[in-house]
Amino acid sequence: MKPRLLSSLIFVICFLSLSSARAQLPGHDSTHFESLKGMLALPVDRYTHLVNSDQVLTGTKRMEICICCGSTPTLTIQSDSIMTVKNVVVGEVVSIFEIDSTLAVFTKHGNYFLIYNNLNAVFVKKGDIVNPGQSIGKILKPSYNGLFELELLMSDNKARLIDPYPWFINSKFL
Repeated sequence: MKPRLLSSLIFVICFLSLSSARAQLPGHDSTHFESLKGMLALPVDRYTHLVNSDQVLTGTKRMEICICCGSTPTLTIQSDSIMTVKNVVVGEVVSIFEIDSTLAVFTKHGNYFLIYNNLNAVFVKKGDIVNPGQSIGKILKPSYNGLFELELLMSDNKARLIDPYPWFINSKFL
């Protein structure tokens, strides 16, 4: 992730965290979200293998996952083809931003935010309630490395970035 892009996303996370005082969705508060740690489905269907830093994990699907950007906890999902990106847990779309000619969808889940970044097309709008498995966008163009990449960031309502890896990858795969 480019430094300018990262600083833009962190600014937006801070802004949304401090300005978001909406009521919680019934039955889908922070406690519910926290109970799903390690059980969230990945937001795309295909992968070849999983990579967390230097550890390579194998799988039967087609995708590559890696933690990147030094100390910034970002989960980057790479594929060799166009990806449809799906929401992973019920929440509300609180914002959609264009950053460096790609789109980022921010969803709120109790006191947590998930940011789906690097989208080329978006199928939701601000204020939508999104359900697990619902398509929220597509990655239609490859990155500089020739791969299609989805960047996931996560934060809490105090604008602290959280490592998303343990939330998406069940520990039985490690």
